[in-house]
Amino acid sequence: RSGLPEADLAHIWRLADADNDGQLSPDDFVRALHLVSLRRQGMDLPKELPEELLHLAPAPSAAGSPWAVTDGQLSAYMRVFQAHAAGTPGAVTALAAKDLFERSQLPQGDLSRIWQLADIDGDGQLTAGEFACAMHLVSCRRDGFDVPASLPEELAVAAA
Repeated sequence: RSGLPEADLAHIWRLADADNDGQLSPDDFVRALHLVSLRRQGMDLPKELPEELLHLAPAPSAAGSPWAVTDGQLSAYMRVFQAHAAGTPGAVTALAAKDLFERSQLPQGDLSRIWQLADIDGDGQLTAGEFACAMHLVSCRRDGFDVPASLPEELAVAAA
């Protein structure tokens, strides 16, 4: 749904599949989403996977962090993303996200701040990684955590 040529997608797959097993693990998937986002913004794809994308695991100090997204959470967020990205390939529009996020019954100010944090590129729509980031922020806020002042590192990697 990204609208990218098959050659670009094949190259992204080869780069993102860090262990070359022909499958994308959750970390591989985040790598792929990041590369798709860069390419959709007109940037050239790298010939080799950049070092900063190779090591996505959160630092040990973040192991108990509420901002760390589990594999199960990421899978659930991606299912919701696929259901809501139907009209805009590779992204969820602001209107679709607004309707979805308002179901959380969080205050409008919290939802606005979550949108600002998650919409990394400021294009008014959420890519899969940005959407997962927003969903996790909503979930954490509903669990009683304050919306952070800046995007936690654990989520910045996922949203990229």
